[in-house]
Amino acid sequence: MVKATKSPRESAASDAALWGVPSELVTLESSGLWEVNVAAVEAFMRLISLFETPGPFGGRCGLDYSGVRAGLELAGIDVTETLWAQIQVIEHGAIDAILERGS
Repeated sequence: MVKATKSPRESAASDAALWGVPSELVTLESSGLWEVNVAAVEAFMRLISLFETPGPFGGRCGLDYSGVRAGLELAGIDVTETLWAQIQVIEHGAIDAILERGS
């Protein structure tokens, strides 16, 4: 039996309702990102070269925090406490995905 899937708009609306996000903040951009997350994703992508993954013998996984401030400053990004928290949420999601696949 094939299960019907929700449209992206229906999915975004139900996710927003689940997490208590006001409906006026729910927009669908062609990128699939909610507008409220765009700045954090753009900042994280500017830092992607500072993301370390474990090698064959283990090691650290995540952003190299020693270079993050310089990377953001050089990119001309003013970091607020909220933006930094959003970047860390993205980082944690990336770490979880990497560790889950075992790389």
